[in-house]
Amino acid sequence: MMHVPQQEDRSNDCDLYTCLFAEYINNDIFYMHSIDIDAKYHHQRYATIIWHYGKIKNEDGAISESEFTGTIASKFDRPRIAKEHVSDITNYPTPRPQTRNLR
Repeated sequence: MMHVPQQEDRSNDCDLYTCLFAEYINNDIFYMHSIDIDAKYHHQRYATIIWHYGKIKNEDGAISESEFTGTIASKFDRPRIAKEHVSDITNYPTPRPQTRNLR
C-alpha cells in the first residue's frame, strides 16, 4: 500500500499502526503520506482509553458484554444494564494529522 506511514525498523508497533490506520480511515483521513506518527503518544492514548473502559466496567460491576442481547451482565446480581446507559469512552478524539516538512 502506498502513502501509509511506516513503523521504524526493528519496531514491534505493527498493532499500533494497524489501529491508527483503521482509526484514520474511520475519520475520513485517506491521504496519510505526510503524517508523522508519535507512537509513544498513541500508546499512552490507547492505554488511557482501555484503563478508563476497565474502570467503568469495574465500577458498574460488569463482567462481560453481550453483543447478542445488547446488555452488560453484572457480577453483583444487579439488573442487566442497557448498552446505551454505559458511559461513553469514545470521547478521546483522533488527533488531526501533523504534516511533516518534505523538503
